[in-house]
Amino acid sequence: MKKNSILNWIFLQSGVILMLTCIGFIPVNVLSGEDLRSENERLKAENRRLAAELAFRESENAALRKELIETLDKYSTQAGRMRRMEASSAGTIETLEPVYTGTREMELAADLLTCISSMKKASAVITAFADDLSNRLPELTLDQVETAKIRIQIDHLRNAAMDLARLASPPAKPGRPGAHRILELDSRSKLVILNGGYRDGVREGLTLKHGEVVLKIIAVRNFVSAAVVISGKFEDLAVGIEVKTSVTGKKTTGF
Repeated sequence: MKKNSILNWIFLQSGVILMLTCIGFIPVNVLSGEDLRSENERLKAENRRLAAELAFRESENAALRKELIETLDKYSTQAGRMRRMEASSAGTIETLEPVYTGTREMELAADLLTCISSMKKASAVITAFADDLSNRLPELTLDQVETAKIRIQIDHLRNAAMDLARLASPPAKPGRPGAHRILELDSRSKLVILNGGYRDGVREGLTLKHGEVVLKIIAVRNFVSAAVVISGKFEDLAVGIEVKTSVTGKKTTGF
């Protein structure tokens, strides 16, 4: 009798343990379903966030392209006028003879030659004036600040004279080997502004090098151009650094 009671007690305990074990598994199944729904909602939210970020990046890219144009125009005040003149004046500047047969075209060519001659004379006069003023500057009774301001203006005059002289010269042939210096670095857009442009033989797709850094021209104005780093580190560049036309680089188009 006592033995049967012990066996019954063992069976009862086993049943209770088995029941509790089964009950313990029920919340796990329920939680798994909740976890799946929660993960699904999280993924949907992440998808919405990524879509919003993509739209923002596209908008930012458009803004950077606009900034590129504005930056180049800032460094090339003669861009619009010269772009319209280059196609029709290139032959005239090279040969100093009219390339059109029409009367109106010949008149325009003659006016252009007069303009070129005037620009050369103006460049020489401005340069001479800047040199004379620079030589006389020590004779003037000025403090250091005033002297520095005048020297800055003298530099501006000389730069203007150089621009006039370059405008009066024939455009260089595309891709001519040469060296240019970095005028500005935009760390946000990773743009490199160079002091060489269309008139210096720089064209879109041209590659230039400085050490291990390779640049590719993506936009051009008369005397300036914009480039991006296609090899090496942007951080290795600095304003004033000289970059040279890549001898092995091939001209390509587009970005």
